[in-house]
Amino acid sequence: MKKIPALLGALALSLPIMSNAQVGGYDVLLVNGFQMGQLTAQPANASVVYDEAVSYWDAKYWGGKSEGYLAWDSSDRLEGSSGAAVEAADWLAHYVSQEGRCISSNPCVLVTHSTGDLVARYVLANKESLLDGKLTDAQIADIDVVSILDFAGAGGGTELASAAVTVFDGASSALTALDTMIKLVSGWSLTSALTSAFGVDVSSVNALGIMNDLQPSTARSHATSSIEAIPRLRFVGTGDYSGYGWITNLIIQGSGDSTVPLHSACGSSSTGSYASCAKNVSVEGESTSVSAPSNLWDYHYPTLMGEDVDHSEIVGTTTGKELVYLSTVPGGNVGGMDTSFDTYTETKKVKFEVTSKNWWKIWTWWDTKYYYYDKVQNTSDRSVSGVVYDTLNG
Repeated sequence: MKKIPALLGALALSLPIMSNAQVGGYDVLLVNGFQMGQLTAQPANASVVYDEAVSYWDAKYWGGKSEGYLAWDSSDRLEGSSGAAVEAADWLAHYVSQEGRCISSNPCVLVTHSTGDLVARYVLANKESLLDGKLTDAQIADIDVVSILDFAGAGGGTELASAAVTVFDGASSALTALDTMIKLVSGWSLTSALTSAFGVDVSSVNALGIMNDLQPSTARSHATSSIEAIPRLRFVGTGDYSGYGWITNLIIQGSGDSTVPLHSACGSSSTGSYASCAKNVSVEGESTSVSAPSNLWDYHYPTLMGEDVDHSEIVGTTTGKELVYLSTVPGGNVGGMDTSFDTYTETKKVKFEVTSKNWWKIWTWWDTKYYYYDKVQNTSDRSVSGVVYDTLNG
């Protein structure tokens, strides 16, 4: 590789000065998600990687609400001497040693999107080895991350990555099975569906970089037994991207946001075909029995669900999305931040209707059903991330 150590010091001197970019009184550092463009045009150096991390967040809600970025390159694998985890860890070392952030006297909050979930988890689980030689033992021990806000977290992987690797490797038997299913349901080919999702034909790139690590079996082999005791608030959606989202959701196991399945976004300790993060509440907010994870990874707390929220909207500026609050954070408080979202109960009344098939029934009060939905207040003019930001700021 050709980046990080030689350029990081000089680059840090030119970083823009940011202030008042906090949530709940804590500095915010952003960890970007996967960037397909870095596979087709590999960043030349650390400066480009950093600039592309800034660009990644610029058009998103959190772009102007951070003190920095744990930048990493999607064309790299997660592990390795110059992998994505090393790149992100180098930036963490910079903020700790040069700016005094994410330490006990000035704790921070990490905000991740998509693959940033996996990168952050790996970095914190392996901080002693990744930061060795960059920080002293005392500095490493003093690192203080109050909470991690994971939006559409891909720490558990996505079947889209497995499909992409299948296409890239030309694994004929698996490719044929997937291709047949996609064609049968949609008329598209697997390659065309993935091209629409990623913006490039995955069979035409030189390597898949960290996408290899996003395969569920691989993602779930990374840093799952030594998860730091840091509350990770999970924000998830099950919306379709306009145009092709429903096709990519055919590939994802269970419900998902057109890119990441719920088994990953919720923080489930195992893969599964899930329709919600909670067994007693649907993603729409209805109080009902629904398929959901039996066990979550330690310190992973599903907090908001949005039925019509897709992978980008969850960190974007789109407003008017109905959201469901799950009260899973112990004590409803993280580092002094109140994680209780304002909600209201919506009642849907459905009366019995007479048809040619049930004309013999008597239309009485017991034929009326009531469905109860718990929804988050005041989302008509706020984005998903805006609701989170407002709530944690009290």
